[in-house]
Amino acid sequence: MDNSSTKPFPLITAASSGTGYELARQFAQHGFDLLIAAEDQGIAAAAQKLESMDSTKVKSLQVDLVAYDGVEKLYGAIKSSGRPVDAIAIHAGVGLGGDFARGTDLNAELNLIDLNVTSSVHLAKRVLKDMVDRNQGRILFSSSIASTMPAPYGAVYGLPRRSCFRSRRVFAMS
Repeated sequence: MDNSSTKPFPLITAASSGTGYELARQFAQHGFDLLIAAEDQGIAAAAQKLESMDSTKVKSLQVDLVAYDGVEKLYGAIKSSGRPVDAIAIHAGVGLGGDFARGTDLNAELNLIDLNVTSSVHLAKRVLKDMVDRNQGRILFSSSIASTMPAPYGAVYGLPRRSCFRSRRVFAMS
């Protein structure tokens, strides 16, 4: 990616499909270059589609944010781009449901917490420091509507998202 561009530069996680892709598409339509990330191979195809829009420059990274090293790899991609992140949409997350005592897998629940909570905090911590140093930037934490509702058969999914992302407000520095 050419780091001499003057277009704003956001990072969007889970951008290979669905709402994450739509967030990336909206950024592209509004004149942003993009850094997009997702854990699946669809991120390359998403990047190709997004690059066809209005001369948008797109860097994509296939990375699993469940792992600490995955978040560090993504942050390394930000640093190696040579461009400051003007906005970040932290959208990666998974759902899981079932009878907590008898019907769900502990490893799957711990992975959910690692992705939905730990990696979001980890990535925000890395990116926010740079934004504060520049006194400029925006963060969007996206969350499921389930974070505001009772969560029968969704104890692990509903509780962490409710407590960590209750406000779901965009953080903006002026």
